[in-house]
Amino acid sequence: MPMSFKDYWSTFVWNKKSILDKLYMFSIANLVVIPLSLIFFFWLKDQQGCPYGKNGFIYLDIVWNTSGAFGAFSNNFVAILVIQSLCSVGVFIVTIFVRERSYLFLLYIVLLGGLFNLIQRPCINNAVLDYFHFGFWKEFAVFNMPDVMVVTGGFGLVINVFISVIFPRKAKKNVKN
Repeated sequence: MPMSFKDYWSTFVWNKKSILDKLYMFSIANLVVIPLSLIFFFWLKDQQGCPYGKNGFIYLDIVWNTSGAFGAFSNNFVAILVIQSLCSVGVFIVTIFVRERSYLFLLYIVLLGGLFNLIQRPCINNAVLDYFHFGFWKEFAVFNMPDVMVVTGGFGLVINVFISVIFPRKAKKNVKN
């Protein structure tokens, strides 16, 4: 028997197992997102221009970005903060009701990547440090590790949903001892 909607989403969010699952997945996501984001930030924050390879698939091009994604809301600090905050709150609310660990992990990666950019912007001249650039697509946006985490988590969620629709799992039977 395929799993139903309630097997992936739960309104019983305050039981011990659910809280421990959420804390466990949040901790693992923290171990992935925060160190990678901080390492790249502190390594590259004082660099200028393109310090490492301009001929590769992806090269480092240091840019302080005051706009949103793909230049949206250029130099409109308040609009960017409001949109990023609303998105972060929305993802956080969704994590409260998710039961599936793989979804939790991916949602927390998205949340932490977004929060890292959200926290960085007001602390550093209303900008985020972007540094990855595709070598084969010169006009494409420059992005950072938190952006990579948001895209990776979002893509992982899409793949996860696709797999769960194509290959539904069987519901566990309640076995009483």
